[in-house]
Amino acid sequence: MKRYVTFLILIIILLMLGCKEKTIKVPKLIGKDVDEARTIIEKAGLKLNVIGKIYSNFPQDQIFSQKPPEGREVKKGSAVEVELSLGTKKEEAEEIEEVKVPDLLGKNLEEAKELTKKSGFEIIYELITKDDMEKFVSWQYPDTGDIAQKGSKVYIILGNVKVKHDVSREKSDTFEKVFKSKRTICIDAGHQNKADLEKEPNAPGSNVLKSRCLGGGTGINSKTPEYVINLEVALKVEKKLLLKGYDVVMTRRTNEVNISNIERALIANEAGADLFLRIHADGSNNPSVKGVSTFYPANNEH
Repeated sequence: MKRYVTFLILIIILLMLGCKEKTIKVPKLIGKDVDEARTIIEKAGLKLNVIGKIYSNFPQDQIFSQKPPEGREVKKGSAVEVELSLGTKKEEAEEIEEVKVPDLLGKNLEEAKELTKKSGFEIIYELITKDDMEKFVSWQYPDTGDIAQKGSKVYIILGNVKVKHDVSREKSDTFEKVFKSKRTICIDAGHQNKADLEKEPNAPGSNVLKSRCLGGGTGINSKTPEYVINLEVALKVEKKLLLKGYDVVMTRRTNEVNISNIERALIANEAGADLFLRIHADGSNNPSVKGVSTFYPANNEH
């Protein structure tokens, strides 16, 4: 009898091992057309969902964004969400006019703005002194007289000293340190239309588990779901940041997604974001609580 029990236990263990759910590595879909991507996905045992089409630098109908990203382990039958390119906007596809960059050195900010606007450029500026004294352009990139595409950006630094020549350090060095190094911001519109209550680690290396993504709250009077408000605000913030000259990465542009908190953080990391901005519309059981709260790491110098 004892041998029969042992044999039965071994059979149960083998059955459990055989039933263990296998994971599949997500294939690379970026740069492929939707038909080719669908064939690849179906062969891998996954599903393809096209969640949107927007203008990009990719040719029309090519995939330029995928979630989860290439190489991520997912369960068999999982959906991979992609965005298709509408191609380049017509006005961008037309031949771009090239013009000379105006001389901005020694000009105040209003004068510099007027000159760049007349020449068809967009001005991006940084202050090196933050007092009430009038500021003048002490550095510009591209240089005065350089040929650049109309509509492109001209970067300037403003200081208290009025100069008639460029006294800055090497152009590329200044550009990288002052502008380029802080231009990518990742915006995460919190939650999504359907909660995902499967578990994932609370933090890298943590044994504490939490839900992948909760559903968020709902307005008491408006009945508007939090995930809708979060996305509306995130898209408005994106426009503001783009106008300021920042590169912006969005974790989502639609509510019909399934992206866990870890996956949202990975999107920011993979983009090399300098700032990860998470937008939520928190609720409270206390009706007297109002206002805005901001959370950031305790050791953050900024």
